[in-house]
Amino acid sequence: MPTAPRLDNLGHDVGQNDVEPNSPPRWHAHWAREATRYIAAPLVNQSDVAFRLLCLRHGCKMTFTQMYLANDLIGDPALFRQLRRELELGRKLREKQENFPQIVQLAGDDPQQLYDAAQSLSDLADGFDLNLGCPQRRAQKGHYGAYLLNLKDWPLVNALVRSLSQVGLPVSVKLRLCEQTERTAELALQLANSGASMITLHARHASTARRRYGAARLEVVAEIVKRIQEAGLADSVVIISNGNVRSLEDVRRNLAATGADGAMVGEHLLENPALFSGQEVQPLELCRQYLWLVDQVEHADGAVPRLEYIKQHLLYIIDTDRFRPPSKERAFMVNDIKAAGSHDALRDIVNNCKIAS
Repeated sequence: MPTAPRLDNLGHDVGQNDVEPNSPPRWHAHWAREATRYIAAPLVNQSDVAFRLLCLRHGCKMTFTQMYLANDLIGDPALFRQLRRELELGRKLREKQENFPQIVQLAGDDPQQLYDAAQSLSDLADGFDLNLGCPQRRAQKGHYGAYLLNLKDWPLVNALVRSLSQVGLPVSVKLRLCEQTERTAELALQLANSGASMITLHARHASTARRRYGAARLEVVAEIVKRIQEAGLADSVVIISNGNVRSLEDVRRNLAATGADGAMVGEHLLENPALFSGQEVQPLELCRQYLWLVDQVEHADGAVPRLEYIKQHLLYIIDTDRFRPPSKERAFMVNDIKAAGSHDALRDIVNNCKIAS
């Protein structure tokens, strides 16, 4: 592992020249247009390896880990080991011909901490994403995520991108609308010039109470695409649209309206992990596939999700308009899943369900 540079508060290597615009590594050519077409968003406690593999089986092209605070990874050896095990499993599966590019999402407001966390994972990750979209109250208190989008924090945000760029892997940024909506495209261009080679816009403002209030402002995604093209960066910077998607047809309309290179989907993939395939895969079948993948992860000595997170996945999948058993029967199944005390019990509940879905 190379010696860590000593960074100043603008993300520059002390004593070295500034990082030139667009000098960090870019996404591999086959990722830039194909593997960034359909992306599973990072999801709190729900981006486990088994779920990401399920999405990849059904048309998804790239997945992210959930968000990790750089400071937590540095200060919590158990959390650090857990993430490394997860990434090692992904590497094993890719060696078995699985398409499994691994993007680690990090958050924080200290360029040195961000660099140190990323560098310690650089042997297993394929790229790093800077979270500038988390709207939760803890992000507001901790000064990270979407609460770095204020104009006064723009120098810091660009410093964070520069610090990640020095790790030597491609850098992605996921952000929300700036407080001054019309300046969002301006920030996106700055991030590209600081080293980001993929920029995803969740085209809504941050709110601790109503994270998805109202329709996403897709015209802002289109403006970012335009600004990147005008700057001559379209061949090296990928723009991803996030928002207003419930189906593959929505994805197609979104991309046609924005000109973005790809679409990222979050909670609607939880309900239908086969969304990107355009195929109607029955909810019970998706539950069975997910539980089978959990078993494969366990057998490979990987990072098995906690039982409560497995239950959440199953409940998301069956609690959907696509799953139409009699309401009483579905209520029984929901209660059984909530009460289950083991993976085996969950498997029995799903396998023994006789309801046509």
